[in-house]
Amino acid sequence: MLLARFLAVAAILTAADMAAAQTYPFEGRWARQASYCRNTWGRVDNPDRVPITVATRRLQGPLITCNFQSVTAAGANRWRITATCEGEGERNRETFSLSLANDRLTWHWGSQPPTYVRCPR
Repeated sequence: MLLARFLAVAAILTAADMAAAQTYPFEGRWARQASYCRNTWGRVDNPDRVPITVATRRLQGPLITCNFQSVTAAGANRWRITATCEGEGERNRETFSLSLANDRLTWHWGSQPPTYVRCPR
C-alpha cells in the first residue's frame, strides 16, 4: 500500500516536472518597436515603449504580471493561456492568446491586440 502511494506521488511529480520543462517559441523579450528593446521602466514613462518578457509560465510587463495556469495549443503558432494577472491594484483570472507570425508576437487580449517584435538577447 505504501509503495503504491509512493509510485502515484512520483508519477504526479514527474508529470509536473515535464510540464514545467516545456518551452515555447513565444518565450523571450518583445517590444512594440525594435528601438524600444533597450528601454527600461523608470527611464521611460510610457509603458507601451517598454519591452515585455514572456517565459514558460509568466508574462511580465511594466504594469502587469500574468502567471500562467495553463497553456494549450490553439492552432499553428497560437496558444490559449489562462492566467492570474496582477496590475494597477487589481488581480484577475484572465484568458488570452499569444500568436507568432514572421517573428512577431501578437497578444490577443481586448479589442486592439498589440503586436511586438522580438528583442535581441
